Amino acid sequence: MKRRIILNADDFGWDPEASKAILDLASLDRIDSTTVMANLVEESDLLALLKFSQISVGIHLNLSTGKPLSSPQQVSTIVDPITGNFYSSFDLWTKYNSGRIKPEHIVREIQQQLAFFYDHGVNISHADSHQHIHIYPGLGHLIQNILKKKKITKLRNCRGRAGVDRRRWIIKGFNQFTSVKKAGFVTTDGLCSAFSVKEEYNREFFLRNVIMDYLNVPLYELMVHPATSDKSGSPLHRTKEYDFLKSDQWIQLLDLYKLERTNWHKL
Repeated sequence: MKRRIILNADDFGWDPEASKAILDLASLDRIDSTTVMANLVEESDLLALLKFSQISVGIHLNLSTGKPLSSPQQVSTIVDPITGNFYSSFDLWTKYNSGRIKPEHIVREIQQQLAFFYDHGVNISHADSHQHIHIYPGLGHLIQNILKKKKITKLRNCRGRAGVDRRRWIIKGFNQFTSVKKAGFVTTDGLCSAFSVKEEYNREFFLRNVIMDYLNVPLYELMVHPATSDKSGSPLHRTKEYDFLKSDQWIQLLDLYKLERTNWHKL
């Protein structure tokens, strides 16, 4: 069985530290893909990213962090009236499912984020979303329908191992309700999402949690969140990820287990 893996660095544009690390890893050929937060990214960083033609560049849909690209008046039901920032993903979801969010406001903001990419000459390879909101029951169906109408045909499949933490159990349950495969998107066979919350990163960890856990999966995505510094209050070990990904340890394991690296453009 041919086995392939996509190493996707999420959160390009989240902060200068994330963008710097991802640009560095792209220059070292240590990532296959990245997804960009249109409402947060610096234009100079995006232009620098587009020089790396070997990686696929997708949109990291964001409706829960920072300010919208749309004017707040045009998307008033998805932003806090005091701060002008998006609601949290949980608040967005609960407000949408209780009828307090106007669907057209979500449509407008996603269109604005996509337009940002087109205006900067980005050939969008695929989509995923901040905190996986594209698979939240109810809200996820709306987001998927918007993407289809905008001709985005490739979307992250969040199907993965449940693990031991509560969040991964929730995501696994959500994915059963809002499967992107059933919706007809081109996607992978699964997502390895455990990488960013481990405290130690070494050859044994990568072998056990990334390769052995997915031995019978023909095509899967490894989601990573590298950065040159950690964020206060975040469970992500961004600098440890960054340091490990710069090493050759995981490259050697891919060769040993005959795992072929690919990207979203090639699907």
